[in-house]
Amino acid sequence: EQQFSHAADFYQAILDLFPNSGLAPQALIRIGMLKSQLRQPHEAIASLRTLISKIDSGTWRQTNSRIVAAPNTRRSVANARRSAPNARTSSSSIVLWLRAYTLIGDIYLEQLYDVQTALSIYQEARSKISAQPANARIVFAQLPDLDLKIAESYRLMGEYDEADAVLNSMQARYKDDSVIARIAKLRGDFCF
Repeated sequence: EQQFSHAADFYQAILDLFPNSGLAPQALIRIGMLKSQLRQPHEAIASLRTLISKIDSGTWRQTNSRIVAAPNTRRSVANARRSAPNARTSSSSIVLWLRAYTLIGDIYLEQLYDVQTALSIYQEARSKISAQPANARIVFAQLPDLDLKIAESYRLMGEYDEADAVLNSMQARYKDDSVIARIAKLRGDFCF
C-alpha cells in the first residue's frame, strides 16, 4: 500500500513539474489507477475526470505519436463543454479518454457499489465511441468490453431482459471466438 502511495506521489510530481508534457495524460491515468488500488475512489475519479476534461477541451492533442499540451486557444464555453472526443482527436487521446471513462465506471461498480451510475457511464462512453470515425479501429476494438460491462450492469440490477438484449445484439455483431465465449460466460452468470 505504501508503494502505491509513493507511486501516486511520483506521478503527481510529474504533473506539478511538467503539466504540459507528453507524460501528463499517462500520469493522470496512473494516479487514477493507484488511488483506486488505495481504495480512494473519489480521488481516483477526480484524477480521471481531469484527464477526460483536458482531452474534451482540446488541452491535449496528439503530435508525433505522443500527447502534448495544445497551444492555448480561445474556445467557446459550449465547445469546452462538449464531452466527447471529436473527429480531430487522435486515436491515442480517444483510447486514453475511453480508458478513463471505463475506469470511472469500474470504480462506481466495484468500490462505490453504484451500479446505476456505472451503467450510465458505460453507456455514455459507448455512445460517444460509436460516434467516432470508422477508421479508428483501435477504438472499436474496445466496444465488446463496454457492451459486456453494460450487460453485466443490467444483470446486477436484475434487469435480465435488458442484459439479454445487449448480449443478443453483441452476438449478431461480433464473430470473434473470445467475445462469443465471454457472452456465453455472462449468460451462465445469469443463473447465479
